Amino acid sequence: MSIRAVVIMWVNRGNQRLKVFASDSDYALFIEKLTMFSETFNVNILSYCLMPNHFHLYVRTIEPNLSRFMQSFLTSFSIKLNRRKKSCGHIFQGRFKSHVVDDEAYGMVLSRYIHLNPIRTLFFRDKNVDVKKNALVNFKWSSYRAYAGYSPVPGWLHAEKILEKFKAGETGEGSDRATAYRAYVESALVEKIENPFDSTTSQIFLGSEDFVSTIRRKFAMDLNIVSHKEQSALSKLNSSFDFAEVLKVVSDLTGVKLCDLLKRRSRFQAERRLLVYCACKYCRSRISLSEIGRMMQMSQSGVTQSEHRFQKMMRSDSHLRHILKDFEQALKSKVGV
Repeated sequence: MSIRAVVIMWVNRGNQRLKVFASDSDYALFIEKLTMFSETFNVNILSYCLMPNHFHLYVRTIEPNLSRFMQSFLTSFSIKLNRRKKSCGHIFQGRFKSHVVDDEAYGMVLSRYIHLNPIRTLFFRDKNVDVKKNALVNFKWSSYRAYAGYSPVPGWLHAEKILEKFKAGETGEGSDRATAYRAYVESALVEKIENPFDSTTSQIFLGSEDFVSTIRRKFAMDLNIVSHKEQSALSKLNSSFDFAEVLKVVSDLTGVKLCDLLKRRSRFQAERRLLVYCACKYCRSRISLSEIGRMMQMSQSGVTQSEHRFQKMMRSDSHLRHILKDFEQALKSKVGV
């Protein structure tokens, strides 16, 4: 099961719901920048679809650099597009949205969902199947034509990850898989398919309960997996740890007794701050700030202040960062991840 590397993401709309792509040259510029920056940041493009006022991307991140990739890529595209149009300002509306995906279970479904976007409009609602098929075949700005065998697969498009799931004929040629994939997509033109994002957990994870549990325990807690912004979203899902588990690990790591860590007037204030910080980060989905404060004999505002103080100290103190890293490794070892 692939976990860390797979992310589905999309930007909802152009700024103020305006068109992003007004001509073929605008679409081509986007593809040019996508190709360039995916290579620079070592990001695999699995499938894509560009619509007039939004786009969908399905990518695999090999390194923890999704935010940097998107920011660099979209900034470069926006600057060049504004320069062409002799305008300025934001092209896209807000920050991109992303989902961590179990690609083994949902890769095929997501690629199909993305490729069907050109006909998922009011114009095609009452059109017959042949009209819809023709529209998909002739739509140039998605990866569908490459997947379905209507055009060569560009070197930067990693279609094999999805196509290898389709059984090839006796010749084993790629064209057989393309034909099977085409039939898979076209089957959705005659039968209603569900939106895969209706199955997301906490609007972030798309996968089975086991997949989500593994993500929460192993990857959402790892500071080196994603950028700060992505970690902020993922950290909200760390519901797998009890306060007692975190307390025991801090005690084992620092050598401070449990009772001394919980005592309000303890002489081990640095260790107490570490415990407060870790409890806020890894237990918040199970217990509230007020409950953490009750166990630590602190007010809710005191818990918040202590957490922020530790964060500030950690930025300039490599020793604290090392201690936190040791804690995270110890916590992972304790729960077997």
